[in-house]
Amino acid sequence: MTTAVRTAEPSTDAGTRQYREAERALWARYRLDPVERFVQLREPSLRVRVLDIGSGDPVAFLPGTGGTGPYWAPLVSQMTGFRCLLVDRPGWGLSQPIDWRDRDYGATAAAIVRG
Repeated sequence: MTTAVRTAEPSTDAGTRQYREAERALWARYRLDPVERFVQLREPSLRVRVLDIGSGDPVAFLPGTGGTGPYWAPLVSQMTGFRCLLVDRPGWGLSQPIDWRDRDYGATAAAIVRG
């Protein structure tokens, strides 16, 4: 089961504030206005950030080896008529980190995608 939360908890962390400021500049550059949501996964138990932009048929953007939702801004700015769901990979952006040491990578990645 997943739980979506519309906004993030306020953070007093200087690094998080700086990250959010850089993101705001990027979104402004591409004239995008994402809605931030956090999804709580059961297994693995962690929060993943999803940015929701646009409306229409949904398209999910999942980074491969690393990265955050904002990486997709140049492409998403050209995708009118679609609801773009940009996922911050665990440990990247504002998603919680995950300890991979005792996990099967393929099975864990599949569990994350399933939610």
